[in-house]
Amino acid sequence: MYAAASSSSWKSRFFRLEGDKLRYYAAREDSTAKGEIDISKGPTVRFSDEKASGGQVEIEIVTPDRTYRLRCARARLDLGVGAARK
Repeated sequence: MYAAASSSSWKSRFFRLEGDKLRYYAAREDSTAKGEIDISKGPTVRFSDEKASGGQVEIEIVTPDRTYRLRCARARLDLGVGAARK
């Protein structure tokens, strides 16, 4: 999955849900998070239309402090959501 502060600065990130924090890492094997999104206050989450974004899914997570923009291929999103439910 990719995360960006602006549309021109996409960086690859690996996300882990840990309690009420969505932590993101530079790589899957990293043990130190690059940052985290506090989801305890019920952020607003919006998904883009896959067709409008070139076959990729864009996700916006809006918190009181910041808006996070994520992008990934649909297949990768399905795999991640399925793994999280197990």
